[in-house]
Amino acid sequence: MQFAVWYPTVFAAAVSLIMLTSNPYDAPASQGPTIAVNSSQRFQTMHGWEAALLASTSDWTGLTDAQIGAGLDLAINDLGISRVRLAIRSGTEGSGGTSYNIVNDNSDPNVINQAGFNFGVLDTMISRVVVPARQRSQARGESLYVNLNYVDFGTSTFEHYANPQEYAEFMLATFQHIQGKYGFVPNGIEVILEPDNVAGWSGDAIGRAMVATAAKLQANGFAVPEFIAPSTTAMPNADGYLDGILAVAGA
Repeated sequence: MQFAVWYPTVFAAAVSLIMLTSNPYDAPASQGPTIAVNSSQRFQTMHGWEAALLASTSDWTGLTDAQIGAGLDLAINDLGISRVRLAIRSGTEGSGGTSYNIVNDNSDPNVINQAGFNFGVLDTMISRVVVPARQRSQARGESLYVNLNYVDFGTSTFEHYANPQEYAEFMLATFQHIQGKYGFVPNGIEVILEPDNVAGWSGDAIGRAMVATAAKLQANGFAVPEFIAPSTTAMPNADGYLDGILAVAGA
């Protein structure tokens, strides 16, 4: 389950919850089956509630910091949001982060050309939403889980799915940027959003990207993050992708 983290949506959700639980005009409940809760038995445990911060959505950018803060108060303190899915577009490499057109920074995946990346969109989302959300979580004695979600709904002459070492370089450049500017790094990497909507991102490609990224991050002093995959649009589609991922040595 996901709730958007932006103020109008969270506010509407909070109001809806209040109406559902305290509407004075509700008719008296009719007699029906009784549900008995056995608190000694547990079947599933919810470890996190994630809100999506999408690079494609900009309705929140016109809000003031105070308005965003009020929305985050509801999201973190009232709704209990404990994770944020931070989107990063493939076009952050080469085209300014506002599109999916990838322009390789250079021909060597082991040498990062910082000028070949534009983190402007990512910085706006982090500074205006993620940082204050982390502060509110820390005030509660909690730690906000940041899931860096790679999004590539376009085609380019150069594609990361065909170049796992370049995908790994992209993630390393992003981790270094976030750590250097904000003092933290993502807890997890959602390898590719909706691969079944993106030509080329097979289970094999996802697995190879995971292995290359883990090795490159670790070689540069970062702890290996959690990897989230396959992130398909529908659960039945996941089977084939998982088979492809598990066929990759190390994945």
